[in-house]
Amino acid sequence: MIMSLNLEALMNIFEEDEALALLHCMESDVFDEECKKQNVKATSFLIEGCLLRSFFLSQQRRTISVFKEVEEKDDNDFFRDCRIGRETFYKLVERLSADKFYVRYHAGGRPQMGAEVSLLMALWYLQQRRYTEIQQEFEVSISSSHRHINFVIDFLNDMAPEVIVWPKAQEVVKIVEEFNSIASFPGVIGVIGSWRIKIRAPAENIKAYIDEEGNYSVNVIVVCDSRKKITYTNIGFEGSAQNQRVFANSELGKRLEDDAESCCYNQDYHLIGDNSFALKEYLLVPFREQTNLEKKKREFNRRLQETRQVVDETFEWMKVRFDKMNHIEADIHRVPKIITAMCVLHNMSINSQLEKLLLAEEVEKFRQMQSLETEESGSHLKCAPFENLSESVAGIHKRNFVLKNLHN
Repeated sequence: MIMSLNLEALMNIFEEDEALALLHCMESDVFDEECKKQNVKATSFLIEGCLLRSFFLSQQRRTISVFKEVEEKDDNDFFRDCRIGRETFYKLVERLSADKFYVRYHAGGRPQMGAEVSLLMALWYLQQRRYTEIQQEFEVSISSSHRHINFVIDFLNDMAPEVIVWPKAQEVVKIVEEFNSIASFPGVIGVIGSWRIKIRAPAENIKAYIDEEGNYSVNVIVVCDSRKKITYTNIGFEGSAQNQRVFANSELGKRLEDDAESCCYNQDYHLIGDNSFALKEYLLVPFREQTNLEKKKREFNRRLQETRQVVDETFEWMKVRFDKMNHIEADIHRVPKIITAMCVLHNMSINSQLEKLLLAEEVEKFRQMQSLETEESGSHLKCAPFENLSESVAGIHKRNFVLKNLHN
């Protein structure tokens, strides 16, 4: 005969949460009926389940308390802990909470971890915290931290097509005006650049990932608008790959080559890049530097380079925001997803004035430190060397036309 217990009796032995858990176990259909008929064996089995339930509840309380500590901080400290602002954080939580990963039905076992905690764990991971650190901080298993962090990263990748978007025709005029206000370089709808992001040595094709500085890295091609918003990414090529080859094989590169007007909307509009890209009608690059380069061409180069700095600054901002942008320790197949997740977070928060202000302060400190390190080491930043790339006839004509019409 199974013993008859109620909540009041159980609470004399256990805490309220534990007592409720034990009643839940006794009423559950998951227990073998034969087991329930054996009084001693059933009691032992139920108490063991109760103790496990109590352990899981204590873990859940710890994960919630970690988040509460962050949540109660002011906006400045919240940003410094999460690397995104409170408003952006809760927009993501709302969308995460609606995902089937969180709304599935649970019939016992460990209570579901909240979307807030999963997102916080992922944001800490992108700040270069190791899985073991996150496990210890939140008192969760390694497998649990892996599962929740990877889910959030995959979720952000699913959002990428709606967050990293090529500008529409009606937006281009404003973008061109904003770029023109930087250094009076006309017709710019986007700045293209290449980032090399360090990774750990991959298991296969290892030599292809060694870049010109001797690091293992992946090549990331991005296009940014005037506000540092990323409008296109091509992520995952080996670090040794030449920028122009990567771009020519990208979706955007092929589309521009086949039908530039579908992207640029106007024959007077174009991208600009550095000398690691080939001169095209839709992509202008500097004139080759020579000792006898005429004054107007030097002015063209100066304006182009000043405008092109937007993409370098975007990378700088992202490196300051997320330490993971400096070095990614992950399996090679996960690297593009991790980078994409950081690009999505960057774009979601770039319109927040508070976040831009707080991040700008950190960027300025970073630049000051870099400047001191440069002075001490005696090294200086160098422009990328000119690649031996073919220049299209249409590109030469377009660049000469822009050169001719530059205003003083």
